[in-house]
Amino acid sequence: MRRNGRKGHILSAALAMIAAAALLPQAALADTVTTVTGTCASGTAANMVYLSTDQGMMIIKLDSGTKFTGCSGISVGKSLTVDVYRGSDAYMHASKVTDAAKSSTSDTSASSSSSDSTKSTTKVSGKIGESTTEDMLHLETAQGEMLIKIDSSTDLSKCKLLLKDRAVTVAVYRGDDAYMHAAGIEAGETKPAVTIDKSNAVWVSGTVKKASSTDILVLKTSAGDMQIKLDDTTDYSSVSSVIAGQEIQVKAARGDDAYMHALSIKPVEKTVSSSGSTSSSKKSTTKVTGTLTDASNEDTIYIDTGYGTMKVRMDGNTDTSSLGTIRAGKKVAAYVYRADDAYMHAVKVERQ
Repeated sequence: MRRNGRKGHILSAALAMIAAAALLPQAALADTVTTVTGTCASGTAANMVYLSTDQGMMIIKLDSGTKFTGCSGISVGKSLTVDVYRGSDAYMHASKVTDAAKSSTSDTSASSSSSDSTKSTTKVSGKIGESTTEDMLHLETAQGEMLIKIDSSTDLSKCKLLLKDRAVTVAVYRGDDAYMHAAGIEAGETKPAVTIDKSNAVWVSGTVKKASSTDILVLKTSAGDMQIKLDDTTDYSSVSSVIAGQEIQVKAARGDDAYMHALSIKPVEKTVSSSGSTSSSKKSTTKVTGTLTDASNEDTIYIDTGYGTMKVRMDGNTDTSSLGTIRAGKKVAAYVYRADDAYMHAVKVERQ
């Protein structure tokens, strides 16, 4: 009886140890680390490396604990040495990534094209092209593809993953070999500063076209279509919204990028009828609540009330001070009345 009791205690302790191990974080399970060498393959992403080795394809996770000591960057086709361990999620995880050992010839080649810290650099932005290798960056820019050499002096501390379609900003200089070289690469694009000649600004009137975007305003004018850039500094204080079909006035000036830039936008001034059709001071109103549909514009809003869609006109007397922008899906409350023109008009429209 005493022996059986002892065996029971040993079994219980073993089960407890197994259960405790299952609860340990992944880092704690990294006791057994294996070093593998291979070539970075297609499919590699920001959190996963596909490594083609002599034994086959390995899928290795990159996480916050991965160290890139001695790694000049990760790109498809590059030879890497990775210290891996089995995580609790059954995936192999990378504890360390380094460049695979290169021959002395390649080392000499890299050193001969090294960066001179005294060289002046220019920053260019774009997306990494599919043909990028560990030694050559194919950068797709608005002006076309650039071939930029990557060497041992290139600073990749701010962009370790050189993967297709990733947006990057590269500090480049012209090397003694006539190639463009990368002094440093960082993730994300940097928009160049644009100088705008505000002294020669002009007012342009027209109708907003559907082709407009958050960056470019396409305006239909009497002289034809006009493209005007919208910037962070564009003044929208005089308009509640800018939507397709809206008539607006734009104060624009030419920038050194050859584009016209919008300095400010205001609605086209309209003459309000004095017939009384839009007068509301003596009218009794009804409160209507619902959601704006995509047919709404600055003159007429369409409210989905749940029982149907109500068409409500807005005029110079409508109070929209608490409405904000007009957009589909916005919940609003409108105080409406029947005007002499038989339309429903809004005394006030507010956001709910």
